[in-house]
Amino acid sequence: TLDEVKAATDGTGKVGDTLLTSTGTAAANVGVVTITKDGITASSVDLSKYEGSVKAVADRAAAIKAEIDAEYGEVFAKTEADLNGERDPGNRTEETNLGDLIADALLWEVTKDGSLPVAKENVVAITNGGGIRADEKAGYWTFKTCKQVSPFGNVACLMSVTGKQIQDALEFAARFAGTEKENGGFLHVAGASYEIHADIPNTVQTDEKNVWIGSATGTPRVQNVKIYNKASGTYEPLDESKTYALAGMNYTLRNLGDGFAMFDGAELIKDYVSEDYLVMSTYAMTFGGVDAEGLPHLTTANSPLADYPGYLLDYENPYGAGRISIL
Repeated sequence: TLDEVKAATDGTGKVGDTLLTSTGTAAANVGVVTITKDGITASSVDLSKYEGSVKAVADRAAAIKAEIDAEYGEVFAKTEADLNGERDPGNRTEETNLGDLIADALLWEVTKDGSLPVAKENVVAITNGGGIRADEKAGYWTFKTCKQVSPFGNVACLMSVTGKQIQDALEFAARFAGTEKENGGFLHVAGASYEIHADIPNTVQTDEKNVWIGSATGTPRVQNVKIYNKASGTYEPLDESKTYALAGMNYTLRNLGDGFAMFDGAELIKDYVSEDYLVMSTYAMTFGGVDAEGLPHLTTANSPLADYPGYLLDYENPYGAGRISIL
């Protein structure tokens, strides 16, 4: 709020010669800068207190919504379980079934046709909890459904990384686990599992902007990291000296979003694989259990990954399949 800005600056809402106005998120407020002959002032208008309407604006909003529904409204699947899109407790603090599903979609996207130069038994996928923006209740799935969950337009990519980089990423992502602080960089995984020992102090090295600058200096909070081997149908201990193929969104892997600087300089295998919401929809379309309407059913048993022996999969459980244990 403007009051918070004023408190953090000099009481005027200014930083040096720059006037600030805070609007928040989700169109909750409108920031207003008023310029008069007497000077410049800043304020913030709380839209929740506005009870009027402007017909021209309402009509235009309805037209835009109709365009979106027409473009993204095609029904292509059905889910029989609620998918957990909560923030905290939820995707920013612990494993969820929606986090699992998105990570699985990434894993499937880069391995489905065997065209990418990766060894399938060494592929891991990650997705950040802050990128999950909506709950999805049981019912029909459309492209709009996927857009609501993943609205940012990020694209999937594939990197060649070491096991040490994976360990560092998981440790960095888990640095707030077990505290009262949510973390948009909390990592959900596919093709992997790990433990977070919340009683162990965080010793990851970060700079003043919370960007990773070095590995944990003490006992790692993240332990017992395992990577799924499709050939053997087992989860095997992470080898920090080994090379793995890591799938994720460019926000995390290439743009180092949320501070994941341990991936800086990693070898790019494939970029612009697919946009985030299309990764989800493509995966959903591959499910079995097609009904009389011709719609795949998004259940654990119908997932194409259900054919992977020993793979941790449970979309009916809002807390996921047990890939992440917080101890």
